[in-house]
Amino acid sequence: DIGGSKLQVFRDKREIWGDQRTVVVLISERLKAGQLRGIYQELDRKKKRLRELQRSLANPRAKRRTREELEAKLSALLKGQYMEGLIHYRLEELEDGRFALYYRTRRKALDDLEDRLGLRILMADRHDWSTADIINAYYSQSTVEHAFRDIKNPHHLAVRPQFHWTDQKIRIHFFTCVLGYQLSTLLWQTARRKCAFVGT
Repeated sequence: DIGGSKLQVFRDKREIWGDQRTVVVLISERLKAGQLRGIYQELDRKKKRLRELQRSLANPRAKRRTREELEAKLSALLKGQYMEGLIHYRLEELEDGRFALYYRTRRKALDDLEDRLGLRILMADRHDWSTADIINAYYSQSTVEHAFRDIKNPHHLAVRPQFHWTDQKIRIHFFTCVLGYQLSTLLWQTARRKCAFVGT
């Protein structure tokens, strides 16, 4: 039970890079949705280019081409992450140097790909942590990244620019800024709790 929702996870202990690691594998629906969105957008782009090539080949004034030339073009056109095998095409030779192009999306290949998407593999050296603790610690990274963004904000804490040159003064400058950030965060959290209490 992670954040109020149930997840199916696989947990094991393996030796990785010379050390024992606890490995947690889970499916992130958010990641899967993002991957699927990207795949369908890329599929639409591929099919648009295939339609353009189809129209070009159907033009009686178009230059004649060899099968090898067209297959090389199609191979390059259909390349891309997750794209392999998703579109099936057929070239039909009408006369010397004239071809018709037919294509379709391979639904089974797309369904199989969807079943493999959204996997997150987490590794930890905290073997005593529960699976929920490992997953929550991973998702808490965004809080740390947000703190780093805040601490670089020149209008909030003014860590930069710094007008110091000695190591000692630079360390004190950064210590003061981090301390100021911590105090302002605690003040914000206290104010938010007070507001929530007043609201009830």
